[in-house]
Amino acid sequence: MKTLALAVSFLLLTGCATLGIGPKPLEVTGESLAAIGQSYAVAAKIISADCNAGKTYTKKQCADFRAFGEKFKIAYPAAKDLWIAASQFEDKALAENAAAALAKLLADLAPFLALAGVK
Repeated sequence: MKTLALAVSFLLLTGCATLGIGPKPLEVTGESLAAIGQSYAVAAKIISADCNAGKTYTKKQCADFRAFGEKFKIAYPAAKDLWIAASQFEDKALAENAAAALAKLLADLAPFLALAGVK
C-alpha cells in the first residue's frame, strides 16, 4: 500500500500546487511513476474481476472503467516516456508536461480507486 500512498500524495501535492496552495509541484520520480502504474493495476484487478462476475458494480461503472482503462493504457506509457526523455535531456518544460499528464491520469484514476475500495 506504500505505492498507493505515494500516488495519492503525488495527486494531492500536484493538485494543491497548481492551485497555489502548499508546496511546489512534486517532482516525478521513478518510484512515483511505478506507484501510479501499480495503483491502476490494483484497481483494474478488483474492478475487472467483479465486472466479469457481474457483481458489485453497475454496467455503467464497468463501462466507464473499461473506457478509462483504454485511455490509461495509451496515456500512461506516453507520459512515462515523456518523463524519461525530460530526465535524460534535463528539459524542465518536458518534465512539467509529463508531471501534468501524470497528475491528470492520477486524478482520473482516483474515483476508480475509491470505487474499488483501495485505500
